[in-house]
Amino acid sequence: WESREALPEREGDALSGKPPKDVRGLEDLRAWCEERPECLGFALRREGDSPADWGFFPKKRDSGFEAGVAKWNSKKHGAEKWEYHYMLERAGPQAKDALPEFLSGAVGPWKLGKLVLNYGRPEAEEPPKVGDTVEYRIESIVLDGHTVPGVPGDIQRTVLGDGLACEAVEFALLKMTLGERSKVFAPWSLVASAPPVPAEAAEAMVQGGAKEAEIVLELVSAEQGPEMAALKALEGPGGNDDDNLPPEEAKEARKKQIGELLQHASRVKDAGTRLFKGQRLLLALARYLQLAELLAILDFDAKLDQIDPLSGMLGLTPTVFKEGQQELKILLGEEIVAETKVLLIAARLNAALCWLHLKEWAKAAGACQTVLDADPANIKALYRMAQAKVGLDEFDEARTSLQTALKLQPDNTDASRMLVEVTKKCKEEQAAEKERLAKLRQAFQRGEAKRGGARQSAAQPEGNQPKDQTGLGDDAV
Repeated sequence: WESREALPEREGDALSGKPPKDVRGLEDLRAWCEERPECLGFALRREGDSPADWGFFPKKRDSGFEAGVAKWNSKKHGAEKWEYHYMLERAGPQAKDALPEFLSGAVGPWKLGKLVLNYGRPEAEEPPKVGDTVEYRIESIVLDGHTVPGVPGDIQRTVLGDGLACEAVEFALLKMTLGERSKVFAPWSLVASAPPVPAEAAEAMVQGGAKEAEIVLELVSAEQGPEMAALKALEGPGGNDDDNLPPEEAKEARKKQIGELLQHASRVKDAGTRLFKGQRLLLALARYLQLAELLAILDFDAKLDQIDPLSGMLGLTPTVFKEGQQELKILLGEEIVAETKVLLIAARLNAALCWLHLKEWAKAAGACQTVLDADPANIKALYRMAQAKVGLDEFDEARTSLQTALKLQPDNTDASRMLVEVTKKCKEEQAAEKERLAKLRQAFQRGEAKRGGARQSAAQPEGNQPKDQTGLGDDAV
């Protein structure tokens, strides 16, 4: 328990119910609150010498009365003497979800919390992005309640998404603002893959069955990565930087900018592949999704509803954005357009592969569908779609994807082998469904027969009704 001699500007909602009787002192009031999980604390006005005369107002959890968010005002009620007593566990600042946006809606065991200890500078509103270079400092690491020795307290420098730090640190930094200091709560699976935990300590923790980690982390500086800088340099499909150049020079400048963007995109793909081979699946996925975002401006097959987010980021309407894309398509020529499409499809297929390995079947199916919308004959997309559908127990749809793939590529042994297994599953499902329907029909027919017999008995004269042989009377069911 802690207390303040002041009240927050928003007093929050009081609990219903009568306060305790026969109050002997402050401890009775605290005990009353502790017994009720929905109580986070109480406001108290000591109106007289006797506790029976005190004003006691218990407050609900999550009602705006929390100690961590309140603005305190000791003069709120004039000369009245108020106190606020609260339980730190219930009323203190709460950890927020620190997982990256791309894991939103995922069904896997991904948990990452972040409790802000010191907020960042007011002007630093935007957190860094994948590909940005950041400097950070690790103050301490606690694993299952034990402080890890040998943690370097000096400033570390890394490129977000390169995997030099563990996933817990990488993802937490993506949710922090410049100058912010936070405590990060992570499962061991997001900590064990890379620093800052020293190798010796990590090995000891693995042998000891470590489960959870707490990392106190500070974001010291951030620089925009070259990939995002190249994207923003385009300023939309039409571009604005080259308005003062002659038309031909402006076109060449635009082609050069696109070329630089594609070079950066190729390096992002290589980074994702390296992480994937190292089994850093979440970071590999982050890189592949970053690649798709970089190339979205050159996704000439995208529909208007698919380009809304990017066109909004660039301050353009979808229609104007699409018109600019057509100009770019003519400017770049068929060879560069084809190269861009291959790179974009690779990003989405590799993202789907990561989702499959993570057993996020719905996410994998969505990534495959995006590829198939642009390229319905893509064999890898059809095969991975079938894998995702099997994971979702949607065997009919998996069979359809495989059959389409084999029509396009009859000698695909992987698809042929999988089709045999999926067809067997489909037959098993059909047989089980047939048996289920048969049982339902039998139950329905028995019910009808029983109801028909009851109607016939009810129609007979009283004296002619059959005698109950069960001894249970009308209560038997």
